[in-house]
Amino acid sequence: MEGLILRLADLDEGALGAVRIIAFFDGFVEHRASLEAVLSATAQFAGCEVGLAGGSVPPLAVRAGGGVPSAGDPPDGVARAPVGDDRWVWLARPGQPLAQDRMLLDRLAHAVRALSPRPRLDHPGTGDPALLELVLGAGADDAGRARALRLLGIEPTCPVTVYAVRSPDPAAGAEFLAGLHPWVRAVRIGDVRAVVGREAPADEPTIPTGVQVGRSAPVPASAAQRAWRGARTALRFTGSGLPAGLTTLAGGSALVTEESLGVWRAIAEQVPGERLAASPDVAALRRLGAEPQGPQTLAMLVAVGATASLRQAAAVLYVHHSTLIARLTKAERVLGFSIDTPAGRTRLTAALIIRALCADLDDLPT
Repeated sequence: MEGLILRLADLDEGALGAVRIIAFFDGFVEHRASLEAVLSATAQFAGCEVGLAGGSVPPLAVRAGGGVPSAGDPPDGVARAPVGDDRWVWLARPGQPLAQDRMLLDRLAHAVRALSPRPRLDHPGTGDPALLELVLGAGADDAGRARALRLLGIEPTCPVTVYAVRSPDPAAGAEFLAGLHPWVRAVRIGDVRAVVGREAPADEPTIPTGVQVGRSAPVPASAAQRAWRGARTALRFTGSGLPAGLTTLAGGSALVTEESLGVWRAIAEQVPGERLAASPDVAALRRLGAEPQGPQTLAMLVAVGATASLRQAAAVLYVHHSTLIARLTKAERVLGFSIDTPAGRTRLTAALIIRALCADLDDLPT
């Protein structure tokens, strides 16, 4: 394949140059090269930036000289040629175009069309949801996952972000998806909707009321299974399941990102739920929550863990300082440790977070 790569500047403007361009792209079609390889080699061949845009797949661009394609929209004023399915290839050459640019674009479009996956022919009876489950599941090997991605119209190196979305109201969930990205792939797994979209937007998306979202870090599409695991973990820290006011996790936001979890991600993913639930501190919180004034007691403990002093906690709860101390003394007898110390606050905060995780351990599919 490397022997086919020629600099466009070395080509004749006549028949010999046209033959070489045709041979260049026919070699990719014959060897069933990936779209990434075609775009990368074309950028090196042409000596300028090229790309693929439009349709329901993310736009790809390769800088002059080749390299790994990355997500990127075409510059203004580029030369283009249609591929079909509302897609088109483009070429951005600085200065004056060369005589062979039009033929190069046409043959690139032909190669992309010939090498694009055709799900209905290659995988009859299998729709997008089944393919996406294959991509996100742990049962597929790398080759199978890459094939499923291409059948979905996603190149394995394309940057994606994976979301785990829970919504009791389907309309609210659909509203979130509609405003998420120009393109998404989604499938319901259990009570959670798995969503694969383009790179996360610079501005935080609007979360409709009642919708909870865990978001992965951006990854290549080939790593979507790992990102799905990170998004599910982040989802466990969202909403009312996490005590509001804990500054360590932004107060149980409706949107929690994988990157924001820090060490809590390792704890949530690697420590078995049974061991977390068996912690004496978590068991003590469950006993306190089961008492007649349990919700008020837990709210008090959250406020103590999230503020710098007992007086601040009392102000947040709108109770007198002495009333808070009396309630706290009673709670400390059940917990078995003093809360009004730096070590005690850290221990309390950890116990509250783990209690929230334990309450959600059985809700997500594995």
